[in-house]
Amino acid sequence: MKTYVVRGVLGILSLSVVWTSSYANMLSRHYTLRRSFNNKVFNTNNNMGYTAKSLIKCSAKCEEDCDCLGFNSRTKKCHIFKACLAEDVTGDELAWKYYIPEYPEDCQELFGGGETTSGVYTIRPPGDRRLVTVYCDMATSGGGWTVIQNRVNGTMNFNRSWEEYRTGFGDAFTSYWIGNAIIHQFTKESSASLYISVTNVDGTSLYIIYDNFSILGEGNQYSLNITGAYSGSLDGIPQGRIQDHWVSVGSEFIRWNIAGAYSGSMGQCGGDSIRNATVRGIINGMKFTTYDQDNDYYTKNCAIRWGGGWWFNDCTDVFLNGLYNPPENWLQPWYPPYMDGKDVARTKMMIRR
Repeated sequence: MKTYVVRGVLGILSLSVVWTSSYANMLSRHYTLRRSFNNKVFNTNNNMGYTAKSLIKCSAKCEEDCDCLGFNSRTKKCHIFKACLAEDVTGDELAWKYYIPEYPEDCQELFGGGETTSGVYTIRPPGDRRLVTVYCDMATSGGGWTVIQNRVNGTMNFNRSWEEYRTGFGDAFTSYWIGNAIIHQFTKESSASLYISVTNVDGTSLYIIYDNFSILGEGNQYSLNITGAYSGSLDGIPQGRIQDHWVSVGSEFIRWNIAGAYSGSMGQCGGDSIRNATVRGIINGMKFTTYDQDNDYYTKNCAIRWGGGWWFNDCTDVFLNGLYNPPENWLQPWYPPYMDGKDVARTKMMIRR
């Protein structure tokens, strides 16, 4: 089923196109009328031609490679272009109008525009001409969160190359990494809040929110920067937890055993494990490392040793991109309370500007 809503004001067409299927797939766009192209005809070699009963039906053809659409209200012709350029105009024909799609930059813009349903949306990040499909969380902690990392099961391999982490990989309906280049575009002008959640195998979740998150550009190897306050429940070992696992202290591994109940503050070992970890595990300020680009402080390569790309020190107390299967090989998703991935069902990183 498709639902369309149209509001026309002063030459601006605001169109919301919603697909309802087994997955919630939503696409929200605004179209600007290019009046200078009214009643013009473009070179037909530069477009895809369709017959459409209405402008709304025509707009549904405007997908990822569409940067311009034309519709003739008399002939019901619909043309989809990668671009509408003046040099491609070949003549005149009455009733043609052309529209340029404008996509939201992030989920916060969608939320501010009235979208309140969590799901998969198409956005165009700031400073990037590419269209990106992302999951928007419109319910958690005020809504408007753009998911930059999502892991819902072990089917998606996160041990990827530098280029794959740069451009992004995966499927917004399930597991994905949005791409370091996109994260940088989101945060280069001003920092964003960062929300991290870890869902346990029993369905309960722990989370932490950082006030200020950003990463530098590729020339600085996407260095991580987190400042300001934090809050949340991801702050130590849950009461009654018994742990007996190998954990990393710098480049060495020791056996850590905690038996019995726990209550109170974990002090230096709890909560902010990104900035307040073991000395060699602090990752704030660290550069991104993958198996084919080593930017960490380990004598070898943390991404190869730990099985995924991340901001490694030597190596880390926080690692959300680790090996999912078998779970005991996923080292320290968030230490503490998680010393391996046995109890982790899902992880998610979201930002809001």
